[in-house]
Amino acid sequence: MAHQPLAALIAEEIRARGRMSFARFMERALLEPGIGYYASKRVRAGRSGDFMTAPELHPLLGSAIARLAEAAWERLGRPHPYRWIEFGAGSGTLLLAAVAHLGRENSPLLTALEIEPIEANPFRRAELEVSVAALPQRTRPRLVDRTSATQHEVAGIVIANEFLDALPFHVVVGRAAAPRGFVERCVGIDALSGDLTWIEAAPDAAYERLLGARVQAHVAMSGPLAEGQLAEFSLAADAWATSLPSYLARGLVLVIDYGRETVQLRDAATRMAGTALAYSDHRATSDLLGDPGNRDLTAHVDLTALRGAAAAA
Repeated sequence: MAHQPLAALIAEEIRARGRMSFARFMERALLEPGIGYYASKRVRAGRSGDFMTAPELHPLLGSAIARLAEAAWERLGRPHPYRWIEFGAGSGTLLLAAVAHLGRENSPLLTALEIEPIEANPFRRAELEVSVAALPQRTRPRLVDRTSATQHEVAGIVIANEFLDALPFHVVVGRAAAPRGFVERCVGIDALSGDLTWIEAAPDAAYERLLGARVQAHVAMSGPLAEGQLAEFSLAADAWATSLPSYLARGLVLVIDYGRETVQLRDAATRMAGTALAYSDHRATSDLLGDPGNRDLTAHVDLTALRGAAAAA
């Protein structure tokens, strides 16, 4: 069943402002307050949800990252405090598994540990806070956020587990006749049915330079996109990597996600249709515009671009 309120809101914006980039569509479909896929009360991860990630399967990943965080803490000279910064923390499944591991091992890191969960969903954030508050005093880390965090030089670990693949991305199409060899695949409204539909257009001036630079970086490594080839470019992932120094001065950044290096990611022989998919009820579909607000939207991470943006930052 389509999420009509959100579909109607998206259509209303398109009628008022014109075509919409898929990145903007994705932003609203996933994060629209109260009704977006990652902003509603409904639990999305787990066997009864739409997808499974490693933390829902077993606490082993939490234990492994806890050991990694502890090793980095030792190498830094045991700074106090030491911050666990987790993007897309959800209700804290990964974090709680890590804290449980440190408690079982009687790790001295617990005396220095503070946590800064980055979570857009207020329902999941509230569940995380309740779970942390219920921990025994001996193993309970201090909860901080951007406003309450002290202004010291932050040492710690940044974790992004299956976070970057769901950041908004633009979709482009290889078109040899276009001035730069590509056009953007935007979202419009079908004149006959009134349904959301794909339209091709030049990128909006607000992000044309950044998107063009990303496409040109691909061209320099792999050559131009093939005629009709679809490819995703996440300017939001670039911005995330650029923001890392504002979160962490010393420590480790751990990104766990599905992706490829640029050359493999956009090989026309194997990726002519790109990598973007929508997920619902543990099933994938290439229908990215249907049922906005009720489907997860993802694309593989460009590891070359991510590494470059992080190194530059």
